[in-house]
Parts: sequence; structure tokens; C-alpha cells
Amino acid sequence: MSSNSSSKFFINTSLFILFFAQLIFSQNTNDYSLLWKIEGNGLTEPSYLFGTMHVEDKRAFNFSDQVLPAIEQSEKFALEIHPDSIMSFVKTMTNGKTPGYLKIKSVLKDKEYKKVAKRYFEVNNDSIENSNITDVETLISQLLKENKKKDDNQVFVDLHLLSQARTMSKTIVGLENQNNYLSFDSLSAKKQRKYILSYLKYDTKSYNEYLEKLKKIYISGDLEAVNNYLEKNKGYNKELTRRNTEMANNIALISKNSTLFAAVGVAHLPGKTGIIKLLSDMGYKVTKVNAEFTGVAKTYKVDKNLANWNSYKNDSLAFSIKVPGYLASTSKGLDYNYAINIASGHSYMFFAVDDRENYDPENKEKFYTNYLKNFKSKHNVVHDTIIDFKYKDLKGYKLQLKTLPEQNETHEYYILRILTNNGITYFYGAFGKESILEDVNTKKFFDSFNILKTYPLIKRDNYNNWKKFISKEGAFTVNVPGDYTDFSRKSELNQDGEILVYDLKLFMSTDKESNDNFLFRYNDLPLGYRLENLNVAYDEMENTLLQTASHLSVPKNVLINGLPGKEYELLIKEKYHAIVKVVFRGNRMYLLMHQKLDSNQKADANHKFFNSFKFLPFENAELTTLKEDFFEYKNYTKFKKESSETAVDSYLSSSNEIASIDTLTGNAYFLNYSKLKPYFKTDTLSVFYEKTIKEYESTDEIITHKKHTKFKGINAIDFELTTVKDSIMSKHRLWLDQGYYFLASVYPSEETIENKNINNFLSGYKPLKKLKHNSIYDLKAKKIFKNLKHKDSLKRYSALNAFDYYYFDKSEIQTLHKILKYNYKDSLFQNEVISKVNNEFSTINNKETLLNLNQTYLHKTTSAMNKQDILYTIQSYKPDKYIETYNNLLFNHTPISEETYSYALLTPYRDSTKLIFLNFDKLVELANHKPYRSSVLDLFTEALNTDSLKNNVISQNHKNPLKFLEEDAQNYFEELNKSDYPETELTSTYLNYFSALPPTKVNLTEFDSFFNKILNSKSYPWIKSAALKLKINHNLEVSDTIKKAVLDSVSNPLSILKLYESRNEINEIPEAYLTTEFTKLSVKQYLYDNDEFTDDYIFETPFQFKNQMYQPVILTYPNYDEKYILIVQLKDSIYNKEGKIEAFPCDTIWDTFDETYKEKSLNLVKNSENFE
Repeated sequence: MSSNSSSKFFINTSLFILFFAQLIFSQNTNDYSLLWKIEGNGLTEPSYLFGTMHVEDKRAFNFSDQVLPAIEQSEKFALEIHPDSIMSFVKTMTNGKTPGYLKIKSVLKDKEYKKVAKRYFEVNNDSIENSNITDVETLISQLLKENKKKDDNQVFVDLHLLSQARTMSKTIVGLENQNNYLSFDSLSAKKQRKYILSYLKYDTKSYNEYLEKLKKIYISGDLEAVNNYLEKNKGYNKELTRRNTEMANNIALISKNSTLFAAVGVAHLPGKTGIIKLLSDMGYKVTKVNAEFTGVAKTYKVDKNLANWNSYKNDSLAFSIKVPGYLASTSKGLDYNYAINIASGHSYMFFAVDDRENYDPENKEKFYTNYLKNFKSKHNVVHDTIIDFKYKDLKGYKLQLKTLPEQNETHEYYILRILTNNGITYFYGAFGKESILEDVNTKKFFDSFNILKTYPLIKRDNYNNWKKFISKEGAFTVNVPGDYTDFSRKSELNQDGEILVYDLKLFMSTDKESNDNFLFRYNDLPLGYRLENLNVAYDEMENTLLQTASHLSVPKNVLINGLPGKEYELLIKEKYHAIVKVVFRGNRMYLLMHQKLDSNQKADANHKFFNSFKFLPFENAELTTLKEDFFEYKNYTKFKKESSETAVDSYLSSSNEIASIDTLTGNAYFLNYSKLKPYFKTDTLSVFYEKTIKEYESTDEIITHKKHTKFKGINAIDFELTTVKDSIMSKHRLWLDQGYYFLASVYPSEETIENKNINNFLSGYKPLKKLKHNSIYDLKAKKIFKNLKHKDSLKRYSALNAFDYYYFDKSEIQTLHKILKYNYKDSLFQNEVISKVNNEFSTINNKETLLNLNQTYLHKTTSAMNKQDILYTIQSYKPDKYIETYNNLLFNHTPISEETYSYALLTPYRDSTKLIFLNFDKLVELANHKPYRSSVLDLFTEALNTDSLKNNVISQNHKNPLKFLEEDAQNYFEELNKSDYPETELTSTYLNYFSALPPTKVNLTEFDSFFNKILNSKSYPWIKSAALKLKINHNLEVSDTIKKAVLDSVSNPLSILKLYESRNEINEIPEAYLTTEFTKLSVKQYLYDNDEFTDDYIFETPFQFKNQMYQPVILTYPNYDEKYILIVQLKDSIYNKEGKIEAFPCDTIWDTFDETYKEKSLNLVKNSENFE
């Protein structure tokens, strides 16, 4: 397979390529360090870590003698991502609606895009805009082409090892969740642009020279050289560290229960945050496996006949087939399906075309000849063999083709079959290197093809007895049997409580001879609405249909006169069969229905009524001139105007929207205009326009074109938005004039996007008089300050609200400081002003503003609330700039106000364990203030849990934070006696702190009375459970009475049993809970694991099924009458195969308890996957 075709099936690897370059080739067994052994830390058998590279170069497959035996010795084999997840991910990358080139176009400047398009054409000999690839990374990878060698392997190194593992019957796992990958869409626009343009740094020649260097370093196997390169070229980054951490954690997790061979990109192994170091830090012994090269690897052969078979069935096209790989498809009017067999590298494809209406058996040969001619012209075929073959009674063609190899590549072979059954033509084939000709899986693939039924030809009637219905206004025509009835009317739609009125054009014709009703209708969306999401629109239409009908089959995607639509098979009023087809043409919806009036007959999805439906070109409507107070504009006569107030933080004071509709096309038009608030400012219009249009982008809709323009002497910007999912395009113009903000928008059908009326509307604004307005370029801090002091409260609050939208210049810092120092008399207003200025200082973020914040904080009039606000603000500065100021204010001038204290106040310490250790004593003093106590204890707990050594300043001085324990405990127990719902946060925090203290380092005997008091109190069961676990972990004596009380009350009792088990203290567990009470504990644990909580259950008489005993349990809930059935499998032992305590299997389908509960219980056992 060529590199271009490979990139369609595998995730782009350009980020990995950056990790290797400019290193010389040598195979020194002393330097070879790609294979590592993982031992110790409780592992009874070793696991292995191996560095791979995503290349097909034959030299990279010269594995050391130790690699493949290591796979053989392991129980599981891991790639970075599970191969099934990779192919599932690829399927989503190729099934998007918006072509990738549109996303690229939206990010780049016009000149840059032209360079990308030119490079794409040079490499692929085709326009980038002809590509249906929707994933940008996959599309961009097509800009660089790797030269292949004749002896290259058919698959990459990691996938070859995967095939070896599958040949050895190893369990395959993944180390990462592919959804966590840093995707193109998650990058900022700036980084997206940089990423795309990085592909233009190389031409094909220099790119392949570059790749050769990368391959040589990998082939050398020298991990130290990889590390040197990463350090030299700043290859270590947060994303690499995040992924390394995720993989290291999963390697450790999997290795606890199974021996593992993990094959990951070699760049993930070295460095301070590499997987090797991370595993070592966890306590594992990770050592290099010495390499020998005597050819052992060559004795291991991949079973290329192994395959993960998947079935495909298409009832509407009447065929089924099986493929040896994960199925994916690219649908753009054609359901083209493909798969790849990872073991062999061979690819498989199939699709079908229904052309029964136009099918002419006499021209079948000509059709085949044209298809073959077209295929050969696209694939540089140098040799072909065409053989007749028979499928049952049908004659088809078997094609075997050999393509002209590109430079240094080998021939590629295609085996295709074409078969026509009454106008439905089936294409299915396989392609790959020469080995595909003898591939067993290829034969099985072809043998699996099956035609399910033969559909009749669609007769092309002459419609002599039918009449053609033509609607110029609706822009369509359809043939109907004779006369029709017009049921058109005003219709209503309830949209979230709002009643919307729209014009419904509805017609029906009846054929009495055949007992057929034919209904056809269309309507535009209600005034002020436009099509945003096709799926939502179809769902709403489907819900309407189902009010009087029911589904008989799953809705189908169909083409209706060239546009994608939906087909529904319905039963109307539980009696009459009907086929309904729906299609959207811009904002206009068309619906066609064929309904049988005889309940014993079925409607026909291929009826001539449906096939006669054709769109007509839209008629042109005339625009008219309408007037507002100070301007006129071009618009349609059907419109409505709505006004509303804007948000306080907006720079717009009010909003006016004029919505209109072109009744001949259904296109939706909007003109929005709003007055700018008095303190609005921008440096330049162009920058403001660029920034503002970005706000109209979202994850669902992106800018695909923009252009600065000028009309009637007014500077403006034009931009187009396209929905990501459905490629629905809209056109917009934004401009400022005379202190007002204007946005004109049009949502047209695709075919009217260049309609002259659209451009006339966008340019239709014309001012009628001059308006007084503030300059949008002047600095306004002094004016804001002046009005903050104004006697008029409206002016004061207008100036205060300016902080929400006005961007202060650095030259206005002194004015901001004056605003801050001024005494506004009204303390509430004063606090609001201080808060606003603090936020501005954090935005400006320099030494001067930090100094101002410090001075304001220390001012005697500054309230505790404002002080805390300042501490939040300071956190937005760079750590090395603010931490000294922050610590001084927090510890030496602590704001004390229980009402305003927030958890986020100590965020710098939550983000840095080091800071906690450095300031331990100061934090202990801070805990003298009760509002801070719980948060400080949380910090210490978090630090103890984070520090793997458990030997830090906190554990050494663990009593220091506990000086208020006695007082706080007394308050807790007093409240416990007074209230049924006591405050538990502080007590819980103390228990968490105690739990984090390492038992080997501290002695908690002196606090045992506190734990005992909790265990003998009315505390919640989960608090008692925490106290009990503390006593167990710290070897403090616990009576059987206490153990039983906690085990009976707690929701997850098995956690206590497993704690004893982990300490080899099973004998400490009361005997009943390992025998007679264990079933009850299993039920409680099952309910806890499924977020269900009830202690009300009744054990019914056990029953036997297939030599296993099962216990029915009836669950009840307070305040509910219903009872539910839960089943427990009563096993002979409470221990699993590994000798560990494990709850008895339980399951429920939340079926209600009634007299048939025994039958329901048995059915549950038969169908449950929980029971062995």
C-alpha cells in the first residue's frame, strides 16, 4: 500500500516524527536499548517495555533475539491505543460532514492557503478541494509523500508486533484513551496555523532525507541518542509528559494481574518524565535487556490468515458481505465501505449503486467497460485480466489489475468483482501487494458476498394518465394521478412555549383505482428561524409523523433529487401502510407521502410518484426599501422586528433584530443593530472586526471565508460561516456606523448562495441623518472616574458597568489607582469599584498594578471581602512575580471573614506541594483562623498523598495542625446531640488527614479516644467507617461489637474486609461476615457500586439453576410502594481464583416484585452476564 493510501487508515504520526533526527546509523549491541524488563514492586513475573517507530522500513524489523520471546512469555500485549479504538477513531475522522480543506481555509491567510493547495496538487496530482477527507491532520499529511523501498514491509513496526502477538493468541490491550489525544480542533487558531504551515518547510526530497535520518536513529536502537535529541530540540513537553504518565500508570495497573509486553513509540521511553523513569519512581526495577542479533526474530512467523471478521448487511440494496478487519465508510452520496487487515496489510472495499429506474440490460456491457476504463485511468494500470464469472444465475466480471509502481515502490494489485442484479450493481474488491493474489482471507471475502433478494425493475411509466403538478413558488414539480386538493393553511408550532405561525403548503391527490393517497407538502421555517442542524430538524419532523403513526422499520438515509434526505416506513393509525420521504433544501422542507388505503397492501418506496419529484430553479423576489429611525435598508416585505436589552457586560446598550424571509426560496434574512454604550473603545476597526467575528464561531460552526470591505464609504467585514456537521453555509456583513453596531446575515440554500438579492441585502444599509455619538477611539478612564463620583446613581452605575466591557490601556493605570483610592461614601458601591479595578489590574498584569493591589490591600478601609478579592486577583500573575506579595498578605495580614471565605483562596498551594512544605509552619498558623482550618488540613492531606516518600515535614510534625482538634471535636459532638443533620466537613477533613499519615512514620495512639468517640456516637456510617479503617491501619484495638456495628451500617462493607485481607488479618473479621452474613454484604456492596442505597430488603427462598444456587432478594425503598427483584449467586467460596475476597455476583433489571417474581428471577439468571 502506498503512503498516501496508508494515511487514510492510520492516525497521522507527524508529532512522533519530530522526536528523531540528525543522528548517524550504527547497530552497536551495547547501545541497543529498545527493550526493557519491568520487575519488583509486588510483580511475581516480569513485564516488558519496547520502543517502536511507525515505519515500514525493512531495517527496522531487525529485532534483537530477546524481543519476540518476550512477547511469547507475556500474557498480554499492549499498544498505545487498542487497535479497535484506532480504527473506530479513523472512522470518525473520515465521516465528518465538513471537508478538511474548508477548516484549513478558515485558519490560513489566502496566500498561505494557495501555497497549501499548490503543494497538495504537486504531491497528489489533484485539487485539495476535490478531497472528501474531513480530518485536517489526515488531509495535511497528504502534503508530504514518503518514498517507498521495494523491500519495505507491508505494515508498520508496531502493527507487525501486534500481528505476532495475535498469532501467539495474546490478549490485546491499549494503554491510552484515544479521546485524550491532543487533536487539531483542540488547538488555538494560532497553533493550528503553525501546525499546517510546518508541513511546507520540506519539499519531497528534503522530507525523505529527513525521514531517513529519523529511521537510522531508530534502527541503531540507541535510547540515549534519542534522549539527547529530545533535549536539544525541546522535544519534552507537557503533552508528552501527560501521555507518558497515563501509559506508565496503565502499565503498572495491568502488570499487577498479568504479565505484559508494552510496545510504545520510542520517544515515550527516555527522559525525566519518560515511562522508564516514571515506572522506576513507582518502585519498579526497570532494566535494559541486553541485545543479541543471531536471527531469532526471523524464526517467528505471522499467521497472515488471522483476521478480525466483521459482517455488513444492507437490506435496501439487498446484499451482505464479510470483511477481515474493522469496517469504516466514507459517505458522500455513496455508501463506500472499506477495511484493512492489519496482519497482511491488505485492504478491502465494497459498495452498491441502485439504478433500476434507468437500467438497460442491453447496455450492461458498455456500463462495465466504462467503469473499467475510468478505474484504469485513475490507477495507472499496466496489466489487466478480465474473466467472466457466475454468481448463481447472474453473470459478472472478475478483474485482476496490476498498477504501475511509483519510484522505488512495488506493483500494487487489485482484484475486483462487478455484478448487476436487475439494475443494482455491486462492486467489491481487495488490493495490496502481490501476496494478495494467494491470500486465504481474500478468497473468504469474495465467497462471503451474498445477494439477499431480487428487487423488481422500476418501470418508467409514461405518466399519460397522470398530471404534472408545477409549483413556481415552491420551486418543484411532481406527477400525480389526476386532480388534487389544496389543503394549504396557516399552521402553528409550539417552540419552547412560544407559538410560531408559518405557511404550510399542503396538497393531496388520490388514485381510487389503486387505493393510493399521494400527499406532498412544503413549508419554510417560521419567520426568525433558520436551519442549524439537519439531524435535529429530521428528529422534529419524525416526532410530528409519529403523533399519528408508528415506525415499521429504521429510518433510511436516501438521496432525493440529488439532496440527502430521509425515508420513513410507517403504519398510520395502526392500519394503513405508508412511505414518507423528507428533504431540506436550505430552510425549506419538502415532504412526499405514498399511503395505501387498503390495509392489506403496502406502499412502494420506488413508486413513480417519488421518482417524478424534481426541483425547479428558484424564482427571484424583488427587494423593497424599508426605513428605521435614522437609516433605510433593502429587505423583503415579510418581516418582523423585535427589541431586547443586552447583558450588563456587553458594550451594546440594546438590541434590535429585523427578521425577514424570501417566500420564493425560503432563505432567512436578519438585520441586527444595537447602540454602542458610551464607554466603548477600540484601537482600530479592523482588529475589532477580526476579534468580533471570531465570537460567532463555535464548535459547531466555523469561519470559512472573511474579507475586509467598504460600502457607501463605511468600513466593514464580510465573513461566511459553515456548520461543521452538515456544511450549512451562511453569509454575514459586520460594520460600525454613527455609534451603532450592525450585523446583516443571510441563511440561504446552497444553490442560492451567490444570488444577487443576497448581496443587495448585505449592501442595502443607507444612513438618513447624522447622529451625535462618542468617539470609539478615545481613552475613557478619566470619564469613567468622573461619572463614578456623579450624584446621579444611573450615571454612577453606568460608569461602573463600563468595567465589564471597556479595555483599559496601560497608560490609564494611574487613573485606575485614583479610582481605587477615592472614598465613594456608599460602602457597597465602594466594594464593587474595588473588585472591578482589581480585575483590571490582573488583566494588565505588571509590576505597577501588583504594587497598587498591595497598597489597596493594606489600606485601613479595605474590607475583608475586598482583601480576599485582591488575593484571588494576585493569583493571575506569574508565580515568580506574585508569590512573595501573596504570602506576605495572606500570612501577615490575613483576611478573616467566615461569610466570604472561599476554597479557591489557597489555589497556589493546591497547585504546588513544594510551596506547602516550604510554608508548613505559616500554614499551621493560618489554621488558627477557623475559616481556613479545613482548607489547610486538606492541603496537608493532599501533600501527604502526593509525596511518594511519605517522609516530609508534615509527617515529621503531624501534631502541629491538630492543636484545635479537641475544641473542634467537642463542637462536633455537641452539634451531633442537638441536630439530626450535623455539619461534618471539618470532622471529615480531620479523618482524611489522619488517613494520609503513614502508619510506619507516626503513632496515633493519643488520638484513639477521638476515634472511639466517633465510633460510639450517632455519626454517619461513612464517618464511622473512616474512623474504623484508621484504627485498623494504625493497629489500634477494635472490639468485635464496633466491627459488627460498622459492618452492619456502612454501605460498602467489603472495603473493610479487604483492608483486613491486605494486612493478612482475616482472623480479625467476625466469623459471621465471612459466612452467613456475606450474602447480605454482597447485596450492600452491589447497591453501593450502582449508586443505590437502601437497607430494606427481604431474602426469599433460594433456587437452583444449572447446579448453581441463587438467592432472590426483594428491595424496598422508603416512601415508595414498588418492590424490586435482585438476584445473588451463592458461590461455594467467598474467594476468587486469585484467592482474594470477592463479593458474590449480583444483578437486577429493576423489575417490580409481584406474584410472578419466581419466573422473573429465573429469566434474570438466564440472561444476566454477571453470573458465571
